[in-house]
Amino acid sequence: MKMLFIMFPLAVLALMSGCDFSGDYVEVISVDGEPVVMREYRLQLSTVTAGVFQYFYEKYGAEDSIGYWDRNFGGEIPGELAKKKAFDKCVDIKIRQILMREAGLIKDISYRAFMKALAAENDRRRKTIAEDEVIYGPEQYGEIQYFEYLLDNLQLSYANKQEAEAQIDESVLKDYYLSIRNPVFSKGNVYRIKKIACPFIDETGLPEAGLKKEAAAEIKNIEKKLDQGVKWDDLVKTLPEGCISTEFDLNPASRNDAIISSDLLITTSKFEPGQTSNIMERNTEFAIVRLIEKRNLGFQPFDEVQESLKKRYLSEEYGKLVAKRIRSAVIHINKKIYDSIKIRKD
Repeated sequence: MKMLFIMFPLAVLALMSGCDFSGDYVEVISVDGEPVVMREYRLQLSTVTAGVFQYFYEKYGAEDSIGYWDRNFGGEIPGELAKKKAFDKCVDIKIRQILMREAGLIKDISYRAFMKALAAENDRRRKTIAEDEVIYGPEQYGEIQYFEYLLDNLQLSYANKQEAEAQIDESVLKDYYLSIRNPVFSKGNVYRIKKIACPFIDETGLPEAGLKKEAAAEIKNIEKKLDQGVKWDDLVKTLPEGCISTEFDLNPASRNDAIISSDLLITTSKFEPGQTSNIMERNTEFAIVRLIEKRNLGFQPFDEVQESLKKRYLSEEYGKLVAKRIRSAVIHINKKIYDSIKIRKD
C-alpha cells in the first residue's frame, strides 16, 4: 500500500465538521484514484467506535468521560485507533467496490451516487406504502443499513458471477480439498461413554429438593470411591438404590444428542479415552461420565462436497485478491482533513 499525504488549504478545514453539502463530500482519502469523502469515512467511523470503546474498557478499565477519545492509555489513544480502523475499512471497501466495477456489476462507486440511490429507494418505498402496496424490508432504509445491504448484494453477485465463469482444474480442487478437509469436511467423532447417574425426580418426573439433596450425597460418595481407586465396573455393581449405570454412544451429528446431551458432548469431546469427569449437575440428575472410546468417522468424500468446495475456494481467492489489491493500492491522504477529524467534540 503506497501512501501519499496531500496538503490542502486551511480554508477547506471549515468544511470538515459541518453537515453542509460540501463538507459531506470533501475528500479525506483516495484509493487508486477513487475518493473516500467525509460522509463516507464518518459512516465507517461510526461502525468501529463501539468496538474500540470495549477494547479500552477491557484492557485499561477506561470509561467514557470528557476528553476520552483524545486521552492516552498505555501509549494508545482511542480516537486514533478508531480513525485507523475506519481508514482500513474504507480502503478495504473501496477496493471491493473497484473490483465490482471491473466485473461490470456497478458503474458509479462514488458516495454521491450511493446517497442518490438511497434517496431514490426511500422515495420509492414511501410511494409504495402510500398506495397500500406491499414492500419488503424496512419502511425506510438508514444510511449504514442501505450501504451494507448494497455492498452485500454486490459481493453476492460477484461470487455468483465468479462461480459461473471460473474454470478450476479438478486437480487444484482436490489439492485444496486435502488441505482443508480436516476439520472442514470431517464427519467428526462418535464418543462411547459410560455414565453413572443419580436422579432427583419424583414420581411426576419433576425435580424435587429433598431427592436432590440425597442424590448429591450419593454421587459425592461415588466420586470419592473412584478417587480412591475403586474400578468403575466394580463400583457399578454396588450402586445405591436409584442410581443407574449406562453405556452408550454420543454422536454430535445426531440432533437428539446435540440438544439433549450437549453438556455431555462438550465435556467428553475434550477427553482422551479413560478420562473421567467431575460431578455434573444436569436438569434431573447428578452424573459422572467416563470416555471409553473415540471413533473418527472420516471425511465427506470429494465428489459429495465439490460444489461447496468450489464456492469456498473462490471465496478464499477473492479474499486473497482483495488483500493483494490493498497491498498494491496507491493511497492519498488529505492529512489536514484527516488529522482534524474528531470522534466527538467535548
